[in-house]
Amino acid sequence: PGSSQTVLDGVLNFPLYYTAVAAFCGEWWPFSQNNLTFLAQRTEEQLAAPYIDLDALGNFIDNHDVQRVAEFCGHDNFKVANALAWTMLTKGVPIIYYGTEVVLEEIRESFWQYGYNTSTDGFRFIKLLNAVRKRESIGVSSMQVMKAD
Repeated sequence: PGSSQTVLDGVLNFPLYYTAVAAFCGEWWPFSQNNLTFLAQRTEEQLAAPYIDLDALGNFIDNHDVQRVAEFCGHDNFKVANALAWTMLTKGVPIIYYGTEVVLEEIRESFWQYGYNTSTDGFRFIKLLNAVRKRESIGVSSMQVMKAD
């Protein structure tokens, strides 16, 4: 767009969301189920794309419009943890939907009856990932996809 046109500063990163759900939970796209190589490929494509600012893309693994990650991953805490690690450590703005840290299953479920429990494994894991993100300046650093042999 020209300099006089208003554009969105950031948007939700749905292209990588679909790929990540497939990679970590084995759901969604048949050709990318449990395929971290495809997630790496899609990430590289985004890094090479003509985005003005990849740091403004909102990365998420669930939200109010899609199925909860715990349900997608068949309540496998290790798969959920890997998906959360990707959300927090990849280029862009990490977005954690309320209740993900306590493994809520319902979309748009009220949260007040749960209180805000900061002692759950999920909360502590996200807190740790956030500390790593801050300490390593991941939010402002460049990113390179490293593939295993």
